[in-house]
Amino acid sequence: MRSGTWQLVIVCALGMTAGKVHAQGVAFSEIIFGGPGSQWGNDILIVGDFLYYCGMHNATGDNEGRIGQFSLPPCSAAPNWEITWPGLFGSDAFFGMDGDDALYVAGSSYSLTTDAVGGKEPKSITAKFDFNGVAGAGPGGSLWTTQTPPGGAFPYNGFEGLNDVVVADEGGTPWLYVTGNSQPGGVSERLYLSKLDVNGVVQWTVTDGALSVRSHGNALSLLNGFVYASGRSDDNGMPQPYLVKYDTNGVVQWAQRVGNGTYNGIHAAGGFLYTVGQTSISVSSDFLIAKWDEGGNLLWSRTYDRDSANDKLFDVVELNGRLIAVGSTTGLTAGGTDAVVLEIDDASGDLLSSTLWGDIGEEAFNGVVSNGATVYAVGTTTSFGADGQDMMIVGFAIPDSSCPADTNGDGTVNVTDLLALLAAWGVCP
Repeated sequence: MRSGTWQLVIVCALGMTAGKVHAQGVAFSEIIFGGPGSQWGNDILIVGDFLYYCGMHNATGDNEGRIGQFSLPPCSAAPNWEITWPGLFGSDAFFGMDGDDALYVAGSSYSLTTDAVGGKEPKSITAKFDFNGVAGAGPGGSLWTTQTPPGGAFPYNGFEGLNDVVVADEGGTPWLYVTGNSQPGGVSERLYLSKLDVNGVVQWTVTDGALSVRSHGNALSLLNGFVYASGRSDDNGMPQPYLVKYDTNGVVQWAQRVGNGTYNGIHAAGGFLYTVGQTSISVSSDFLIAKWDEGGNLLWSRTYDRDSANDKLFDVVELNGRLIAVGSTTGLTAGGTDAVVLEIDDASGDLLSSTLWGDIGEEAFNGVVSNGATVYAVGTTTSFGADGQDMMIVGFAIPDSSCPADTNGDGTVNVTDLLALLAAWGVCP
């Protein structure tokens, strides 16, 4: 591999390349879909032999949530099923998802929430959907939909929105945790965390204190029985990356604010926490990634700049001892904003490689998931959609040092071996 270039291709002893090239990016699987209007893909999940996504759709000023399913590997631009939710007027969107006995999504809703004070605004929403897309008795085909929390996190009853949801197994019982932002008053916003059961009943809601300034809850992860929320805090007079550890009763174990910028994503792997984001909320931010232990100790924090441009990371997963982080950049792109994938050493934080995916329009990866051999990123594109802005799901095969050559043991390396590797990585025939 050439230094500084990540060949996201299927390459082993045969030295062969499979992939479709857009500008500077190479991938083996690309699904672009959405239909009329504008679509955003915000999160992605693999359960069994299926890939699930959630996001939002905008048509004539009316936002709707979107959730759907593809088979693995996704070989058709048509989902197995898709639900546009809830089909009522107003601003509705999904931003985070997880699964257990069913699919759980978190976001915001204007049409399905109540507002006891002042003018009507969107509020936080949690919804449950059947894995097979079978319509339930809840609004818009959901099994249930719950305003979270029902009366708002603060008496002010301003804008609220959820950004992520995780399902925790606690003694054999699944519980949901959701995080987002709520207005305690005026122009301020604060992080909050709620716990729900699988029937949508909110158990408790905790905020992070002050009624002024600002904090955001952007993403959640679980590690050894604790819940970790990552985001942003302005409590020290400037936007800072923010990481908070909670027990299962919502009691804060520790909270860390460090440096400048914000954490947009978090992932737990190997007993550690990895947070990704950006060094500033302005137009000239750098990629930011950090490693934490369970005690709240920062083991390393690294930043990477691309041509003094606007660099952002939104999500991260671990694969074969490497971190795969996704986001967007305006630095040295094919035009506008390109989606970006970074490969980072999880022990040191060293940048091993990067690749761009995009063309003359605007692209960004907002979520990433791995099945242990392949990563899939979800996001939005204006370069390749049929009618403006569409969702995209892009699959990357990531070779490692264990990549075999003679896969069938016949003593030779030939096309049969390559086909076996393609099948193992989930490449469409």
